[in-house]
Amino acid sequence: MSVIDAAEYAGLAAEKWEASRQRGRAMERFSDIEERLRTDKTAELVFLLAASIRQKRAKHLVGFCMFRRTWTHNLFVDYLGANPSSLRPGGRPAKGVGVGLLYTVMAIGHELSAGRVMLEATDGSYGFYRHVFRLMEVSDLCSLSAAEQWHYMEKTRATWNRSGVKGGGADGAIDLDPGNL
Repeated sequence: MSVIDAAEYAGLAAEKWEASRQRGRAMERFSDIEERLRTDKTAELVFLLAASIRQKRAKHLVGFCMFRRTWTHNLFVDYLGANPSSLRPGGRPAKGVGVGLLYTVMAIGHELSAGRVMLEATDGSYGFYRHVFRLMEVSDLCSLSAAEQWHYMEKTRATWNRSGVKGGGADGAIDLDPGNL
């Protein structure tokens, strides 16, 4: 994804987040989600995840994901972006940001017992989706069943375990911050 695409998606996500917040659809805590779904089973809810790297007591945004729970209880990724200029300690590029954000979307979907995860593929993202989901072809819309999500999450966990990733917090590891989810 180019820097221009990432900046455009970040701006669009900010606009959509504000509009969703004004309509009462923006969710900041998991308890808010559960409460809302108890009173409205078809509520369309919007989420914004931010991935950051800790460096020298500061956090630097390396990616974001805006997604929503649809009225049919699926999840739809509206925007997924990584900051291509973000560096980890030692000047190495931050890797795995998109993978981690998608994993978190699916983990939240699992907690909500949501159905499918859907993503719109663009000319700049279809190669990434094809690679991470191990698909032969990607069209304008990717739709992953619960079984396909489970497979993705298991593969990702195995990769993280092999490479010693234990989650956010240590030595500049990527933190996924779903607000207070």
